[in-house]
Amino acid sequence: MASVRLQGVTKRFGRTLVFKELDLLIEDGEFFTILGPSGCGKSTLLNIIAGLEEPTEGRIFFDSQDVTHLSPRERDVAMVFQSYALYPHMTVFDNIAFPLKMRGQDRQTIQAEVNRVARVLGLEDLLERRPKELSGGQRQRVALGRAIIRRPRVFLLDEPLSNLDARLRVQMRTELKRLHRSLGTTIVYVTHDQAEAMALSDRIAIMNEGVIQQCGTPEEVYFRPANIFVATFVGSPSMNLTETVVIERSPLRIAFNSAILQPMNISAGRQKGKRLTTEKVILGIRPEDIAVVEGEDTEGKELVQAVVEIVEPEGSRYCLEVRVGERVLKVLSREPVSPGQTVCIRINPERIHLFDPVDGRRITCI
Repeated sequence: MASVRLQGVTKRFGRTLVFKELDLLIEDGEFFTILGPSGCGKSTLLNIIAGLEEPTEGRIFFDSQDVTHLSPRERDVAMVFQSYALYPHMTVFDNIAFPLKMRGQDRQTIQAEVNRVARVLGLEDLLERRPKELSGGQRQRVALGRAIIRRPRVFLLDEPLSNLDARLRVQMRTELKRLHRSLGTTIVYVTHDQAEAMALSDRIAIMNEGVIQQCGTPEEVYFRPANIFVATFVGSPSMNLTETVVIERSPLRIAFNSAILQPMNISAGRQKGKRLTTEKVILGIRPEDIAVVEGEDTEGKELVQAVVEIVEPEGSRYCLEVRVGERVLKVLSREPVSPGQTVCIRINPERIHLFDPVDGRRITCI
């Protein structure tokens, strides 16, 4: 196992800058995910950690060892790709055993190690099959087995579940989490799927256009997003954003149509962070933090009248699109409602997020 540290890493392809002076620390034994949209630089970053690409500037360390100019083999990493990259003419046993055969291990050791890995991944009954005889989930487990058997310092996984259907993705997420718990090896995982990142990770680095927007635990990036990009990229449905005005600073009160909202998570005093400096702010609220109250009367300043425009059943809940004046909001409700129905909504003051309308950063204090 090893920690991974990137120090001032810059990568250019010709005149195209992918990222600049990037610093990152991945702890020993951590399940660390690099999350971002297509083209943001996350796979390039993983390739630099692997040694498949060299940085234009900067250095990479595994623990205290500078591995910047070492090959993947010298770094002792194992990589699992989106395409399973299995040898079609080999059995499952031979695919898993291949790294050990290349090392010149004896037959008895290879047999014992393949059996061990097969038990971990539930492949004991499939060892004599070839890849074409396997399902997508089984092939992915074989690819993982080939990586595990090497006992590398770092596992690198590049969108390994994207070719699977929704049910298999959920199943494989559980298996990956169980696998990490049993092995304790450092895993660096790349994905554009925020549900995968939230379910699997100890920490997540969210990238956009080559810049790490926020690095933190799943809870931190979900409940305390650093900026508007993180707020809208993480969460499904994504956070509602709407411009509003500050009507009072002490205590902090903001206007929302006919309601007056008092955010409960904005600090006062000398706390560090982005301070409120403007009268206009971007209000952010997640759909699950808006409660639906049926009826047309608004009692109290915290309720707002809304008209239901769209209802999308999602099993045990309903995703609503409601109109509040000129604003359109996504709301999650446990109770069924009908399009055209008038309801009242209540915004949870403890879950209100405020963002600066100029730079998009989260406002943390007055």
